[in-house]
Amino acid sequence: MPIINLADIQRINKTQQQLLFPNQKHQQNHAAFDSIIADNFQLVMKQLFLQLPIQPLLNANPQIAQLVNQVQELAPELFHHRRKLLVDNPVIAPLTVNNENYFIQIITNIAFKRGIPRIYEWAVRYPKLSWQDRVKLWTTTVQYSVNPNQIQLVIVAVDPVKPGQRIDINWNQKLHQQTEKWLIKLLSQTQDNNLISNQVNQEITSSIINLNNIPEVRI
Repeated sequence: MPIINLADIQRINKTQQQLLFPNQKHQQNHAAFDSIIADNFQLVMKQLFLQLPIQPLLNANPQIAQLVNQVQELAPELFHHRRKLLVDNPVIAPLTVNNENYFIQIITNIAFKRGIPRIYEWAVRYPKLSWQDRVKLWTTTVQYSVNPNQIQLVIVAVDPVKPGQRIDINWNQKLHQQTEKWLIKLLSQTQDNNLISNQVNQEITSSIINLNNIPEVRI
């Protein structure tokens, strides 16, 4: 059974991606920034929530402290110790395309309120809903079997130069169905083109697949 992650979708023809955004010019989902700083910022955030030392990384990259402060100011609820937060959490959901079973795999950050997941994305990026965000919302909705109208995405778009921005996006049934149809159409058009690299023939079980090792496009 094929496992499809964001890196696989990224490799699909850009004109096919535009099926979801017909009125938008395709563009990379990040601002101009130093990729090393962006990657280290993600590492610092992960270690921060895991209560691991971060000072050596901050000493080596002083600019990252500014980005962390932006997250703390824009999403202070993340730093409440009573809040359950899963960082870099693997989420996987089944999808049938032309009678073939696929699994959509993403990595994201999820907090729970009364059992309902809320997705948090912090990154050096544009403060706009992207196709990656939509796939994460769709996958999370399916895995946790919740009503799409209950799901929310919080984007914390930090910037090394400008003030950070936060946008709260409410998912809904229309967007959910639109994204599912887009995924099905996208994958059905690539089934005969060998654009999908992660082919898995055996049954998917936790004993044979380490979900943490499946790569993801950083957004």
